[in-house]
Amino acid sequence: MRTKTVNFAGKEVTIREKKIKELNELADKLGVDFEDIIKSTSVKEATAACTDLLKGKIPVIFPSVTKDDIDEAYPSEIEELIEGFIDINFTGVKKVILPVVQLAQKRLSSSQRN
Repeated sequence: MRTKTVNFAGKEVTIREKKIKELNELADKLGVDFEDIIKSTSVKEATAACTDLLKGKIPVIFPSVTKDDIDEAYPSEIEELIEGFIDINFTGVKKVILPVVQLAQKRLSSSQRN
């Protein structure tokens, strides 16, 4: 199990890798539409989309973080917390999906040129 500790609003928050069933339960609980993330064409774009979607849901994902903590956090801390969550739980997905997206982009751009 992977873990990562992130400083957030003066607290140390430990991000722990979740089991698949826990991720499924979390997705149901959050009611998040991942369409913007799926349509992303780069890691930076996908991370920004995740950050926008999950920002208001941080207390659900990280029970040790309160709404007051979010008010006291810097935007960069929010990004780091969400990036940590993605890194810990979706590293394998990033390794597989990003090359596929890049390949699809290359094929699309070369077919548009022809």
